Amino acid sequence: MILAAPRLQVMSKLTAMCTGRIAYAHNARTTSVRRASRAWLAFQGTRCATGAARAGGIARRGRAISRFRLLKTPARLGTDRESSAMHAQFALLDGELMKGQSRIARKRARRRQKMVRLTVYLGLVLIVLGLAGYLLGSAFKRPDLTPMAGTVIDVAADMAGFDKDTIRVKANEAVTVRLTSLDNSHHTDGGGKHQWAVDELGVSIIAPPEGSNFATFTPQQLGSYTFYCDICCGGRANPTMQGTLIVEA
Repeated sequence: MILAAPRLQVMSKLTAMCTGRIAYAHNARTTSVRRASRAWLAFQGTRCATGAARAGGIARRGRAISRFRLLKTPARLGTDRESSAMHAQFALLDGELMKGQSRIARKRARRRQKMVRLTVYLGLVLIVLGLAGYLLGSAFKRPDLTPMAGTVIDVAADMAGFDKDTIRVKANEAVTVRLTSLDNSHHTDGGGKHQWAVDELGVSIIAPPEGSNFATFTPQQLGSYTFYCDICCGGRANPTMQGTLIVEA
């Protein structure tokens, strides 16, 4: 019994030592296996990543190629429908934009045409008004008369008649009648000339268009005499183209 105890201790020690070695070896093997597994997984992961990258590139090329092909899959058909709808909307927007631009261009063109027409119209109105003012001014403007000595009676005549329908003079006194025509030479009736005539006194004055002429005479007999214009406007038959000369004492 005394000898058996040491043997048991030795055997137990040996068994513990073997068990420790076996556990160490198992742990080392397990660690190696784990390391190898991790390395394998890392390698596989690298291959997967490379394959995924390659697959991604191929997929991108495939998608680029498939954009130009008509695939008969429902998803692709749906995408094509959406693309067609988007293209239709863009085309509609482009059409509306073009219409708006054309409308703006037409409005600007019409505005320019209106401005040109208005400018031309105003220019014509100014020309017509200036011409009318010139003609009216020349029609109503009396020529400048130079002063004359003695008794001078100025008489103006136009298409409307004489400006004086009654003239009074003294008998046996010299008197000068100066007749001025206010009409121009464009008048077809008489050519702008006018006359002041008294048959009983033998006086006849003819004034040129927009000009003057005069005659000096001395009435001797008292009485009333008729003066007239027999060149235009109906002649002496027209009441406006005649008047009365009264010779007083």
